Amino acid sequence: MTPDEAIAALAGSFDEVEPLVGGTWQKLDDPAPRACEQPGGQPGIRFNAYRFSEEPVADRQHAFDLVSAHWHSLGYALTSREETVAAPILRLFATTPDGRNLQFSAADAALTLEGLSACVTDPAA
Repeated sequence: MTPDEAIAALAGSFDEVEPLVGGTWQKLDDPAPRACEQPGGQPGIRFNAYRFSEEPVADRQHAFDLVSAHWHSLGYALTSREETVAAPILRLFATTPDGRNLQFSAADAALTLEGLSACVTDPAA
């Protein structure tokens, strides 16, 4: 996988989720690479993405369930937890077969998507 393919795969993961849960999303995806370690200990790079919707969420559990079902159907390894800071937040974590790390968070006031692409060979190395 090339760096451009890693970026596209990460963005595609989030592009699929946004219409499932609705809302207007702000995209703060970062094109700057981060260092990572590939299998076998080889150095590599990965990219991060962050997106959010600050619209009130009618049913955070429903939004959470939609994303969970979608990611499960794609064969992603899932874990979840509920947190209560100022308000309850449902967090879903997914690891894809190619190594992307994804997170979906649902609260009453906002939805967020965060993630890291697969670790790929740095063409500049």
